[in-house]
Amino acid sequence: MQQMLLIFGYLKRYHSDIIDTICILLGIIALRIYAPNEIKILLDKAKKRKAVFDDFDLTMKNLLGDLYVKPSPNMNIIKILRTINEVEPTSEQIEILINTITQKKTINKLYSYSTPMEINKLVVDILELQDGDEIYNPCYGIGSLFLELARTKKKFSIFGEELDSSLDKVAKLILKTLNIDSSNLFVNNILKNQIFPLNKKFNKIMCNPPIDVYIGILDLKKNERFAKYGLITKSVPELSFIINGISYLKDKGVFIIRNQLLKKTSVEEKFKEKLCLERLIEAIIELPNNIFPHNSADFSIMVISKNNDGILHIDASSFYKKEGKYNRLIKTDKILEILREKKDTKYSKFTKMKDINIDDLRAQSYLKKKDIANPIQTIRSINADIIRGQRIYDLKSSKAQKYKNVGIINFNEYGFIDESSIEEHIGDKEKIEKNKLLPYDILLSLRGINPKITIVNESKSLMVANTGIIIIRTKNKDDAFGLYCFLFSNKAHKILSELYIQSEKKSIDIDDLYDIEIPLDFKKDAKERFERINSIGQEILTLNKKLDAMR
Repeated sequence: MQQMLLIFGYLKRYHSDIIDTICILLGIIALRIYAPNEIKILLDKAKKRKAVFDDFDLTMKNLLGDLYVKPSPNMNIIKILRTINEVEPTSEQIEILINTITQKKTINKLYSYSTPMEINKLVVDILELQDGDEIYNPCYGIGSLFLELARTKKKFSIFGEELDSSLDKVAKLILKTLNIDSSNLFVNNILKNQIFPLNKKFNKIMCNPPIDVYIGILDLKKNERFAKYGLITKSVPELSFIINGISYLKDKGVFIIRNQLLKKTSVEEKFKEKLCLERLIEAIIELPNNIFPHNSADFSIMVISKNNDGILHIDASSFYKKEGKYNRLIKTDKILEILREKKDTKYSKFTKMKDINIDDLRAQSYLKKKDIANPIQTIRSINADIIRGQRIYDLKSSKAQKYKNVGIINFNEYGFIDESSIEEHIGDKEKIEKNKLLPYDILLSLRGINPKITIVNESKSLMVANTGIIIIRTKNKDDAFGLYCFLFSNKAHKILSELYIQSEKKSIDIDDLYDIEIPLDFKKDAKERFERINSIGQEILTLNKKLDAMR
């Protein structure tokens, strides 16, 4: 993916139009996917000091047809071909590439035309795609959602409409790289022209409607798609896209919507009333704020399906991780679990349709921010300290001291750490004293996918944890045993694994670790349970040593 980003950066130097730049990049990626031999032919020709740009131009026209955007002849096409020849593009890599260019590198000013990757994943997972599904998107932008569809490996057909022809070209090039048919995508103003007849229904609808686009508000009173949902104004252009999408709904639709449209206003009142009366709202999921670059509005996901007895409200506003200026949605698996179970939890509430207040459909209005009846406890609330391991450099002087350098390799999978396996080093006495491990410190792997955990016993040795370790230091021994036993559980392992996975560097964030919820009775019978764990661990350790002696 890094090489493709380098190509994008190089292309920008020669092209003033950022959309053209993306089209050229996607065209080159398509060339690498579908005609790698053509790249080799061009590179071989270049070795013979022959001009290749005209040949490249013809090859791209034959491959892409009308989707081809001709690059500047001033750039070094050989340099680009050499770089792309080292890449084997996958749909996952292309998705990360587009997300980086449009959402993370906001200087490109493309954030309005795509959706953050994590939200795309949630939207597609909510849709529960099946083989043979026909999927409709009334405003597909550059097609970032299409990249997430490819991840499902399902066989489906895509239908859609887009107002901007330049964005349409990017979307079709993305589908080209995915080997997905784009013949049912059309450049169209949905208010002026109706491409698909209303008797045409699509299995799944997905839509992240633009809120800063002018599409013109015509007299829609006689338009069958819009008339029954009330007034549409310039201030809420997304309503036209959502209503248009619902008109073609067969099974399930997922729409991203501003929270202000869920509150009481004269404009949206009939829209919300109609959705509730027809029992079309399955769920409303409130998203964290500040997850869309340069957009101060608060958003929710509205799940639309038929014959719902009530609405499930999910408050996912706290499910985020701070990254730079913006927040990134996390815990999408937790949201999906709540959605599928449709139960009342700390983050959700199911309300019968008859009890719904159509003046306010926001999730926050149906969930109390703090459930006093169900108090929670976290690692932070038990006053534990969380510390990063430190590197102690070897030192040979009067200030040097011996210590044991603890790494992940020394962790005992069950119970106290095995000191006999730890290497001895010599380092700075003051730094060792400052960073030495204390009895009953819990040690956790900083990186990985599957968490590794151990605990320090009372010892005469000076031990220091290295930089790949996080230390959790509780206020007393009972807390340490209780917290260790909880972190040892399958439930905690699942939570920790999710924290590793949600990080791009696959490393755990200390703030996330502090906020892990632990049972109120986490210390109950913990000492006895730990003794059993440690006893079994020592037996396993002994058996492993016997086996090693036999090798």
